[in-house]
Amino acid sequence: MKKLSRHFCFLLLSFSLLFNSSFFQAPNLTYAINQTNTPATVVLGQNGFDACDRAPNYGDMRRGFSTPIQTLIVNNKLMVSDYANSRIFIYNTIPDSYLDVPDVVIGQNNLCNNLINKYQGPTIVAADTLYYPYYIYSDGTKLFVADYLNNRVLIYNEIPTSNNASADVVIGQPNMTSNTANNGGLGANTLYRPLGVYSDNTKLYIADTSNNRVLVYNEIPTSNNASADVVIGQPNMTSNTANNGGRAANRLNAPYAITVNNGKIYISDLSNNRVLIFNSIPTSNDASADIVVGQTNMTNGAANQGVAVASNTLSSPIYTQIANNKLYITDRGNHRVLVYNSIPIVNNTSADLVIGQPNMTSNTANNGGISSQTLNNPTGLSVTTNKMIITDSSNHRLLIFNTLPLTNNPEADIVIGQKDFTHNLSYMGAVNSQSLSAGWNTAFSDGQRLYVVDYANNRVLIYNSIPTDSNTPADVVIGQPDMTSNIANNGGLSAKSLNHPVEVFAYQNKLYISDYSNSRVLIFNTIPSTNFAEADIVIGQPNMTSNTANNGGLGANTLYYPGSTYTNGEKLIIADYNNHRVLIYNTIPTNNNASADVVVGQPNMTTRSINYGGLSASSLYYPYVVSSNGSNLVVTDYSNSRILIYNSIPTSNLSSADVVVGQPNMTSNGCNNGGINANTVCNPWYAYTDGIRLFIADTANYRILIYNSIPTNNFTNADILIGQLDFTHKDINQNGDASQYTLTAPYSVITDNHNLIVYDAMNYRVLFYPLGPQNTGVTTDSYSNSQNIDLTLSADDAKEMMISEDSGFTGVSWESFSTSKDFTLSTIEGSKTVYVKMRDYANYEGDTLSTTLTYDATSPTGSLTINSGATTTNSRGVTLTLSADDALSGVVSMMISEDSGFNGASWENYDTSKDWILTSGDGIKTVYAKYKDVAGNISERVSGNIEMDTNIPEGEIIIVSPTENAYVNSETVTLTLEGTDELTEVFEMMISEDPNFIGASWETYTTTKEWTFSEGDGIKVIYIKYRDSAQNESLIYSSSIILDTVTTIDLTKLGGNTFNTDITDWEIEDNKPSFEGTGEVDAEVVVTINSDSIIGTSIVDSGGNWICTPETEIPVGKHEVTITSTDLASNTDTLSFNLSVLGATDTQEQIEGPEELPNTGVQTIIIFFMVIALFWTATNLRIIDKLRSFMKR
Repeated sequence: MKKLSRHFCFLLLSFSLLFNSSFFQAPNLTYAINQTNTPATVVLGQNGFDACDRAPNYGDMRRGFSTPIQTLIVNNKLMVSDYANSRIFIYNTIPDSYLDVPDVVIGQNNLCNNLINKYQGPTIVAADTLYYPYYIYSDGTKLFVADYLNNRVLIYNEIPTSNNASADVVIGQPNMTSNTANNGGLGANTLYRPLGVYSDNTKLYIADTSNNRVLVYNEIPTSNNASADVVIGQPNMTSNTANNGGRAANRLNAPYAITVNNGKIYISDLSNNRVLIFNSIPTSNDASADIVVGQTNMTNGAANQGVAVASNTLSSPIYTQIANNKLYITDRGNHRVLVYNSIPIVNNTSADLVIGQPNMTSNTANNGGISSQTLNNPTGLSVTTNKMIITDSSNHRLLIFNTLPLTNNPEADIVIGQKDFTHNLSYMGAVNSQSLSAGWNTAFSDGQRLYVVDYANNRVLIYNSIPTDSNTPADVVIGQPDMTSNIANNGGLSAKSLNHPVEVFAYQNKLYISDYSNSRVLIFNTIPSTNFAEADIVIGQPNMTSNTANNGGLGANTLYYPGSTYTNGEKLIIADYNNHRVLIYNTIPTNNNASADVVVGQPNMTTRSINYGGLSASSLYYPYVVSSNGSNLVVTDYSNSRILIYNSIPTSNLSSADVVVGQPNMTSNGCNNGGINANTVCNPWYAYTDGIRLFIADTANYRILIYNSIPTNNFTNADILIGQLDFTHKDINQNGDASQYTLTAPYSVITDNHNLIVYDAMNYRVLFYPLGPQNTGVTTDSYSNSQNIDLTLSADDAKEMMISEDSGFTGVSWESFSTSKDFTLSTIEGSKTVYVKMRDYANYEGDTLSTTLTYDATSPTGSLTINSGATTTNSRGVTLTLSADDALSGVVSMMISEDSGFNGASWENYDTSKDWILTSGDGIKTVYAKYKDVAGNISERVSGNIEMDTNIPEGEIIIVSPTENAYVNSETVTLTLEGTDELTEVFEMMISEDPNFIGASWETYTTTKEWTFSEGDGIKVIYIKYRDSAQNESLIYSSSIILDTVTTIDLTKLGGNTFNTDITDWEIEDNKPSFEGTGEVDAEVVVTINSDSIIGTSIVDSGGNWICTPETEIPVGKHEVTITSTDLASNTDTLSFNLSVLGATDTQEQIEGPEELPNTGVQTIIIFFMVIALFWTATNLRIIDKLRSFMKR
């Protein structure tokens, strides 16, 4: 038992908690088993992976304590030595609530760190590190710290105001990097686990506890390794025997603390159960005390004087203080603080007041239940004129009394370090369905459930399914009635109780629990589904109410602190840890107190020797875990720092192992033999095999080792490492914050179907590492025009991969994982699926992945037309009609250019229509296109042509009239048209009498066209424009003409007499009468006699009048007169009547008929030419006036 306790204490010391200030946020990604430094993805027992998520039972690292020792009020600051966290807290003001957070921490980087010597472990020390600091003292300026296990006292010349301060002076060591006890040999300058320190501003006093002496330095040292001037408790500086020469006034046995006041010195002589008072400060060695408190005389030293506790007795008094002329003693062993109203001046003085107990005769820890009045191993106190603070060490709290107690058993006003007065777990923790405690915690999974051993909470937690999220609560608790209880053997030792269980195993619906401190293994025939279930069978004890180690004497049916169990359903194997043996039961026991059939590590059932017969293949030294693949046996031989493999389960006693892991041979057992590496181990706690691989919890190296196959040779190298950066490191939490990458004291490692599960005991958590590569992926382009494709692969912690178009991977081999891989597809075009699977460094395979693509090696086809197939255009801007087709991947891009080489062109998204600007300059234009499909195949070049003509056509219009003058008398005329174009032909025209061509439309071009004028005589203007095949329109051309379809002639006077048209027969005497009338301006009026003789012509003047007087006389007689008017448009009007010329009455001759006018040939010719000349002149020189005159009408 003593040996076991030493091991356990060593582990607890070595694996003290670790934190620092950086806030570590767990990544969203998850990782598989990598070769080294694999991160966990799920955590139980903590909120997450942050730096402060590392206290037991969901505690608070910043506000909670673990075994606080001393409180000190200085300058209204509160200082606390937080012993087990290797740190000192400083509050700048005295806290008034448990929620207050310290302002400064000494010995750690921040409030969340708590590792001894700041990550470095027991032997690597510096000016800014601490290793279990005990009592502290300050004179208001300097700070003195008893750095207990660094065997030194540190002096800070100023009270630190920031974290991680370095000390200025070290006492007990030659420098800041040494911590050897009695370094260089016991002397005046050495220390051995000093616990107390005090100064009176002149001298320095140190309780050199393990040297059983108090050292006095006449001046406060200012340099390292100073020597003391006076020693108390020893005759000289080179002695350190407890009670050297016998208990007496000048002897000490583990002095803890010193107080000096008014020239007196007070020493807490703990192991002599007394306080010694020296009435003056000793100035020479071996001085004797004057007064003893707690004993009747100087030679007695029993706790409570060997009788019952009383007001005058002490049990392990640990600390004293003088305040307000009173003596205060923390009487640790009696769980109380005693107050003496005056300084004792005689031996065996009784105290006047007790705190922590109801009276002077009680000394139960937390008497009546933990409350504001109880104490549990108080270690320190600080008293001012009106306030008292007690360090209630084992309740992990400080009690603050706002007024000085005047009566027994007072109530404290404030608690610091706990949320209330009824809790006392370290770090302000609480037991619940999510919390985990300290100790030899392990985890196991049967593939369906998870079982977690919660050692210090005396229970086993069952999760009905494997947790996939952090902070998952357990479903069932074994060993306790509920999730908030943690009492050892709760309700008394029974089939339901547990006392520090260490291992759990499940198989075929049976559950096996190693109930360590009860020295038994419990078997539950069915997996419990309710809390506090009773076991069915006990092994190692005769019944359920016994728990004696090796009950009835060492034998085949006894156990002594059993480790793990294993069963394959036929045999049961138990690691009988403290008996240095492994027991094999050939059948699963069905009755209590069954005897084993075979023992490994011992020659028979009644021996328990360490390494029986000497270190060998058959010896064991604290074997802790057994595992098997069903045919072999794996044993963690903890104190021999090795794993033993038996190729078959032994059938005879003292069988020899076949293979050793962690050592070069069967006769070596050094921790990290030859130096830490991939083939060494140090105090391995756990080994497990899944039938293929071997997993080792290499506990003292703070790592997990994985062998991808069970070793068949000694000293085999591990393949995979978890918890360290490489195989040559053994750093607690990798010398940094606790995170998803780090470990501190891994106590177990197992696998289920999907995870590697590690119990990281001193980080108080269970970690899950997914098996098989995580965050895996494979991608490639969705289309390829080549058989050779590039696969992009992703995975966290993949070692190898396998790739095939066959989902069964027939004929394919593993290859090294790469993020890029060239892969050749099968030859036939079409849809292709490529399958990929990966495996991690432990050869766990991930899910089969796939990616699908289209293999398309055929180019697309297409065409191009311009302006829907038009042959000409008059604009540089045209519309391209594009068409392309691809059977497999589809057309995605096109390139267009007027350069057949596509110089300067670029690919653009495919579209069936595109606006395009032709190059400048008229002529034939060719536009080229090529198409590209999704797979990257490019079509042949296609093109379209169009003629660009931007010049407008020219032309004219002529209105052809019968008279070829400016008048026409018909509404229908023939237009003569002419249109020309330099490049293309004129093929359309538009004609209208409206200059805006309203209502007109384009028609096919002709050179002549019949046109009917709009209704009504007058000036008619015809407009025309021409359009060529390029749609260029000409200017507007026009031609005008006068339409005149009617004319009139009137005779108003004949021979000066008014003419009446109603009278058809007229008589006149004058044979040269004048004819006068009205008519159309510019019309020609011709007067004829008898239808053939023209007697005269006239032109209607601008006033519309005309007059005609015959040039020759009209013969006497009756004549037919015809007057004809012909206008410029060749319209005629005729007036006829009969005229009788009477002649003068005296000369008139009777004429019977018309007489021809005299005429000659010459006269006729002259008259003809005169008529022609007159007509030409009228037509050509007066046409404008004629038009104007017409307009006036």
